[in-house]
Amino acid sequence: MLLLPGIRYAAWGILALGILLLATAFIIDFRRVSRALTGRRGMFGVSTTVMASIFIGIILFVNAISIGNYHRFDVTGVAQFTLTSKTKDILINLETPVEAVCFFVPNDPNGTASYATSLLNEYENYTDNLSIRTVDPDEHPDQARQYGMDTLYALYQAYGITDYQTVVFESQEYRRMVSSPEILAQAEHAFTSAILEVTGTVLRKVYFLTGHGEADISSNYSYARESLRDNLYQVGTLDLLATPQMPDNCA
Repeated sequence: MLLLPGIRYAAWGILALGILLLATAFIIDFRRVSRALTGRRGMFGVSTTVMASIFIGIILFVNAISIGNYHRFDVTGVAQFTLTSKTKDILINLETPVEAVCFFVPNDPNGTASYATSLLNEYENYTDNLSIRTVDPDEHPDQARQYGMDTLYALYQAYGITDYQTVVFESQEYRRMVSSPEILAQAEHAFTSAILEVTGTVLRKVYFLTGHGEADISSNYSYARESLRDNLYQVGTLDLLATPQMPDNCA
C-alpha cells in the first residue's frame, strides 16, 4: 500500500476489522445481509463501491508509476534548469558530503535567490551528498561573519554591486564562494566547479592565444567557449609574448 509508514499498520488494521465485521454479519444473519446486497438499493450500493474501488485503484497505480519514474520538466524558454550530462555524472558519483549555504537577503530584485534555489533543488535530485541551507545574513550576522560575508559585501559595495545574494559551498576541508554576478552569468558552471573544488578536484583550463591578432573569444569563439564551460573547463586567454611559459593548469 502506498501509505506513510506511520499509518500503514493502522490502515491494514481498519481493513481487517471491516472484513471481520462483514463476515460476522453474514454468519449471524445471512438472509438479511443477502437481501440487502441483492435488492435495488444494495445493487446500487455495490455498483457505487465497485466504481469507487476502480477509481481509487487507478489513482494508486498512477501514483506507483510516478514514484518509480520521477521526472521534472523544464518549461523555461532556454532550459535554464536543465543540467548538462557532465554535471549529472559528477553529482551521481559525488562521494564527499558538500553543503551549500545560501546567504540570501529578502530583497531580491534580480530573482537571483529564487533562480539559485531552483537550480540547487535540481542538483539535489541527482545526489544524496549535497545539502542546502538558507541563511538571512541580516537576521544572523554572526553566521555571515563566520563565512566571511562582511568582507565580500564590502567588495560588492566597492564595485557597485547591489545584488548581495551569495552561495557558499563547503566540505570538511575546503570552502568556495559563488557571488551573485557568477550566479546570473553562469550558475551551473559556477556551482559544479565549486563542488569539484571543495571536493579536491583540480579544474583544467583551456587558454586562447592573444597578442597576435587572434579573434576574440567573447564573440568569434563564443560557442566554443560555452561548450568548454559546459564540460567544466575553465577558459582564459594567454599572451605568449607577455607570459612565455605555459601555465601548469593548462589542459
